[in-house]
This record gives sequence, C-alpha cells and structure tokens, in this order.
Amino acid sequence: MALFLKICTFIYYVAAMKNDVVHRKYKLQRICNPSMRKLFEKFFLQRWMDARSAVGLNAANIIDSEAIGDFNRDVIIHFNSFSIGVKVFHYKERILIPYAILWKCGSEGIIQNLNALKIIPKNMSFNHLHNRLHSQKEVESYYTTYGGSHGEKFPEIFTFVRDPFDRFIAGFTEAVFCTYRHERRYEEDKTTMLKANISEVKAYLDSFLDFQVPLILMGHFYAMSGVFFRYHIQTIGYLENFQKDWENIIQPKYNITKPYDNTLGVHATSMHHPIFVAKNATQKNEESTESKAPVSGKNVDKDPNDARKLLLQLLNEDKRYKQAICHLILVDYICLPSYTLPLDCQFLNATRNNAMAAVKEDKHVPHKIS
Repeated sequence: MALFLKICTFIYYVAAMKNDVVHRKYKLQRICNPSMRKLFEKFFLQRWMDARSAVGLNAANIIDSEAIGDFNRDVIIHFNSFSIGVKVFHYKERILIPYAILWKCGSEGIIQNLNALKIIPKNMSFNHLHNRLHSQKEVESYYTTYGGSHGEKFPEIFTFVRDPFDRFIAGFTEAVFCTYRHERRYEEDKTTMLKANISEVKAYLDSFLDFQVPLILMGHFYAMSGVFFRYHIQTIGYLENFQKDWENIIQPKYNITKPYDNTLGVHATSMHHPIFVAKNATQKNEESTESKAPVSGKNVDKDPNDARKLLLQLLNEDKRYKQAICHLILVDYICLPSYTLPLDCQFLNATRNNAMAAVKEDKHVPHKIS
C-alpha cells in the first residue's frame, strides 16, 4: 500500500511538471493567522523602530515607552494588520467565491472578472449587495445567512499576492499619483500630470516613516500580512504567475468556466495587471520589475508623474531607504517564504529565519522573533 501511494504521488508530480502546473496552496506560514495578530504587535513596533533608525529619524524605544504616542502606535499596527476586506461573489446560485482583496495585486481585474460572473441571491439585503467583510467572524456569519442553509462546507477564501518589495514600490507610486490627482497637479492642458522630483519623493517617503501620510493613501502599500492576520486564507495565487494560477487553481476550485478577461480592471498605474506581468515568482530580479516589465495590450500610462522611476533611483542611490522598507515589510517575507529579500536586505534573513524557527519551537511565542 505504501509503495502504491508513493507511485501515485510520483505520477502526480510528473503530471504537474509536464503541464507546468504550479500549486501554491499552503505556501503561507502557519504563524500568519488571525489568532497570532495581537501577539505580533511587538514585532511590528520593533521593525518600524529599526526602519526609522536606518534613515536617521528619531528611533525612540516605541515598544516600551509612550514617546511615540497612541496615534502613531496605532498607525504602525494598522500598517501591518489593515485589510480592505473580503468580498463574497455568488456564482451559479450555489457557489460562493470569497476573495480577500489586496490592493496592487491585480485586485481591480479580479473583482471585475468575478463581478461579471456573479448572481444576486433573492434573499440578499441591500446592505450586503456590495459587501466587504472585515473579519473572519463576519465572513462566517455571512455564509450562515446566505450559504449555510444548503449544508455545504464554507468555500476557501483566496487571494493573490506578489513580491512584497515590488508591491511596496507599486503602492507608493499609486499613493503619490493619488496625491497629485487630488491636488490637481496638471499642466496647463489639464490632462497631463506634472512630474515629481526626487527631493519630493524622498520627502514623501520621510513623511510616511514619520507617520504623516494619510491612512487612506497608506492603504496602497500597507503590508499584505494584514489579510493573513485577519482571515483564514487557504488558497493563494501569485501575481507573477497569474494566468497559470488562475487557470489551474482558482477556476477549478470554484468551478469557473469563463476565461479571465485581461482587459477588465486596467487603470493608470496598473503595470502589474496580468497583461503586464513579466517574471515568475521563483526568479527574483534584484531591481524591481516595476521599471522593466514590457508593455503589451492596452497603452496604459504606468508612471504618470515619474514617482516609480524616482523612487527606484532614490533606493539605488541611498540603500538606507531600501533597508528601511525591508524592515517594514519583513513580516510579509516571513508569511510568504517563496519570495527572496532584495540583495541589500539580506542581513534580515537571520531575523526571518529566527521567526520561522521560533514558531516551529512554540507557535505561541512570537516575541522570540524580535
């Protein structure tokens, strides 16, 4: 019997390799779940303190003192535990598709594609028509109301992720773009956006590290860990391998027969919308692909005010800022072990490995990883 199982396993993996199927379910560290969120707060605070110290900002002991203030402390926790929400799509009457939204991970395209499939249950209230559920408890309650009566097991929540550093670059670009758009920084023709300069981009990044960026803008580059610490995420796709992961993981899981429409959800800074994806998750390119991904399909304006180009220039010229960013998003690299830290941040691998070792030793003591 044991030999038979081994043969079956071997055949499965050979078939998967032959079809280039990449199954990444449960490539999420078990440390990253809602029950661990509160216990991780000290780790979040330590990383922010190290990030501020790296660029010469006041690095008061924000873990043990009140010097940083309650609001700023909340900003740090918010950065690492924020979530846009889970949106549940009803498909073919009896199928529920719960998607945990992660901005800058193809979310607009995913939502619009699932919107094109969904039906509206007869018993659905107006308040739930455009639902966004903000906790695991809300998700389970929703299912009890709209799906549990059929007796089916609650469908697995899925999301798509991407390299944490690349995602921060993309989110920062989006935040600066939104600031320019809100402040109406356009040329005289009212359609061409004014270009940023490197000192302005540096000041924006300093403001972020000093808690001066509005939370709504921070939402574009908050850590992905917020989703993991808020919901039980069972299925993960990688943006760098989007088309294959969607076809081989998401479509079969939720019985979706309609092909993914790449033309939906494209917007001004969506360089990593699936039609632009240019790398595989297993191949880490040290310089962010944000500046290298080839353009195909629609002619989309990817960097309207040069924020991406200037941020990459700043990070290459002053490695301290790259290291500060790595401190802030280190928890994402802990939760998603498939990704590799940038070369200038390899010194954090020890902390990353210690975190994983601490969990294996005792999953209830994340304070060991500070």
